[in-house]
Amino acid sequence: MDEFDLGPDVVPIEGTTGEAPRFIFCFDFGTTFTGVAWALVNGTSPPRLRDIQVVSAWASDYIQDKVPSLYTYSPEHGQRWGWDIENNMYVIRQPKLELPEPKTLDALKKLKCAVKHDRILREAIENGTRLPIHVTKGPYDVTKDYLLEVAKAAHDSVEKNLPPGQLKDFPIDIVVTHPAEWDERARSMTFKAVHAAFKYGFRDSKLGISRMTTEPEACAQYTLEAAQSEGIMDIREGECFVVVDAGGGTVDLVSYYVQSLSPFQPKKVIRPSGGKCGATCIDRYFLFEYLPVKLGTEYNDLAPGVLEARNQDQSGGQVVLSTGLQSILKEFQLIKHEFEGRKARGQAGDIKVLNLPHGFGNRNNPAQGIRDGQLLIPSADLEIMFQESVPEILRLIEGQLTAVENKHMKAKAIFLSGGFSGSKYLRDRVEDFARSRDVGFYWPEKESWSAVARGGVVMGLSSGGEYRQAPVCHQSPCHIGVVLAEPFATFSHEPEQRYIDTHDGKARAKDNIKWLVLKGDLIENELYVKQRIVRKLPKRMNPASRLTVVFDTWDYIGEHDNEPPTNLHETPGRTIERTGAGKREAKKWDFQLPQPKQNQWKAAGNSSGWFQLDMDLEITVTKDRASIQLTPTRRAEYGEPEEPLLNESHVFNPRAAEDGFM
Repeated sequence: MDEFDLGPDVVPIEGTTGEAPRFIFCFDFGTTFTGVAWALVNGTSPPRLRDIQVVSAWASDYIQDKVPSLYTYSPEHGQRWGWDIENNMYVIRQPKLELPEPKTLDALKKLKCAVKHDRILREAIENGTRLPIHVTKGPYDVTKDYLLEVAKAAHDSVEKNLPPGQLKDFPIDIVVTHPAEWDERARSMTFKAVHAAFKYGFRDSKLGISRMTTEPEACAQYTLEAAQSEGIMDIREGECFVVVDAGGGTVDLVSYYVQSLSPFQPKKVIRPSGGKCGATCIDRYFLFEYLPVKLGTEYNDLAPGVLEARNQDQSGGQVVLSTGLQSILKEFQLIKHEFEGRKARGQAGDIKVLNLPHGFGNRNNPAQGIRDGQLLIPSADLEIMFQESVPEILRLIEGQLTAVENKHMKAKAIFLSGGFSGSKYLRDRVEDFARSRDVGFYWPEKESWSAVARGGVVMGLSSGGEYRQAPVCHQSPCHIGVVLAEPFATFSHEPEQRYIDTHDGKARAKDNIKWLVLKGDLIENELYVKQRIVRKLPKRMNPASRLTVVFDTWDYIGEHDNEPPTNLHETPGRTIERTGAGKREAKKWDFQLPQPKQNQWKAAGNSSGWFQLDMDLEITVTKDRASIQLTPTRRAEYGEPEEPLLNESHVFNPRAAEDGFM
């Protein structure tokens, strides 16, 4: 394999507390591009920004600070990712944007697509054809599979520039970045996918501390430190500034107040904000609005079924591009990046030329702007495309400036960074806006693309230095589920689990586990889940009851998101592969049900009479234990809730607890 050069010799960053040597790796998973930065920390002196390295040697023929966030399951060519994507493959783009919990309407649209994909799978099986793998993969699966390749390539690239064995000998701390407005589901999926990738790509390395931070905060840490070190930041103590991280999918902002210049100590004063208004908004308009008008019926020949799928799901998330669209989009990226606006440097009548795929030959359609198999794009059309993104970015900046003013402070400068900041059109619009508000403007041209990954490394440094550390995060050490009788479903339950509920006559599944926490789920301060439980009781009831909670430490393969089986008992009919070492433990806790009260129990059912008790099961998970509480459901019309029926805890590592390490 070829030897790759990272540039300057790798010099350990000198730490601040005399700690043992360790690596810090930051994984910046982006919508359009992904970056990895790292540093080797050792010593007692302040760290140096110039010693933070960026993985750039992704392959002998691809040397860049970031790698495209692209993945394909094309059966003809095997799994390809990043730069190694050819034009004759169906390429999956933007799975990151589908990680957050979908809104109700978006969820219904995705369900409709899932039903269609299920039909495609059935037809493929019936016809004996090869399954289209991409329709079986969700956004987490694609994200994980892509990051597995990123981690392996990053490991191999870094290892070539280090003395033998260092990646094995020293622990590796991980910092994971995410957009400012990411919900809990998206953060957990990203965190879990990065750790799965680390386990695969750094299989002989020891994981140290894991941290997580927002992209704008990581971007701010590096951008501001770099600006100060270069002596080009004209900000005094007591002043505020706004950092704008303009990426491919999301744009994130955060505002800071300068507490001290020496040492430099910025304090976050406004809650980070952001939106899905990055550069991909322009791409989506071009691909799905502009091109169909220009190409007419030939668009469907170029991209069969794409518009139909797009109309069914317009949430702006994961997209599978056909051969032709992938080729066109590659050329459009150059046009988009170079666009400066109609009034810049006499561009009023400028026209950009885009080569259409081979099938268009020398076709001409002057009315649609097609000449000799080329699409002519006027600057006026490009400016319309940029309106899909830029006005929303300016609105977000306005919101941060206003929020700062509402705190009786004033922003002194706007710092623009991120991949989209490479667009001169965007920079000019932001600079014009800053000037209109009497605010300075700064763009770190040199390393703006990798500022988030570099800043993540900065936020992983020892707290003894000048830098704000990203908070430590953990992963749930086990799956946690509760045994409940769910409505029986043939596709998810075993025949022997089926029974008829004597109270309502419905078929249900006994010994069924509802998994509430999965192994590897993100634990920030704590992980909280809540599950409603219903207990039906006859009038002559036995107040004794039991709750069964299952703790499972196995790693499973082959199920959705690698979930464990839902049957409490192992059965030959549903064998699921598991790896490593683990165990399944069912904890049974007894409790007493309260006597029925008319204001808390709901009468329902048959002539003999029975009552339904609604309860809330609340599980709070920290890195070392799970706390379980069961309480009658609070209903406003019934007054204050009862005392908890059950209050227990399960320690994940009893030996550590006994030794006092909790």
